[in-house]
Amino acid sequence: MKRFLLAIAIGLSAFAATAGPIRPADVNYQARQTFLAEFGQVKDVQWSTTSSELLRASFVLDGQEVAAFFDTDGSLLATTLSMKKEQLPLRLRLSIDQAVKGKTITEIYYVEHPEQSAYYFSVAGSRKVYRGYANGIVQEATGILR
Repeated sequence: MKRFLLAIAIGLSAFAATAGPIRPADVNYQARQTFLAEFGQVKDVQWSTTSSELLRASFVLDGQEVAAFFDTDGSLLATTLSMKKEQLPLRLRLSIDQAVKGKTITEIYYVEHPEQSAYYFSVAGSRKVYRGYANGIVQEATGILR
């Protein structure tokens, strides 16, 4: 459960502070092997560390921005996908419209995690981050660093 909370709280690529880029050669062997097993031979992967000392691999896959987060042992913690509102499930889009009442959504990310996957979004003029689910539930996501 601790890994799940860490992945959700820190693993959001739009909301996680990046400590700095690192060279692919400096990425630990296990993280590179896990990346290859999960995503294959992806080109132009940018590796960095987060403020929580996680490894972050950023890349584009089928036109979508993707980030994968790994712990210091090289285990995959979470994967995020940058999304547009039109890509969200209909029920969730309708719930978001009610929750934000006409405000502009600035970022949407789908966070895929073995324990719980969800959509996260932020609204223009607010420091709040919201979490939504395909069933239409929308709630403020507490503990997200922004």
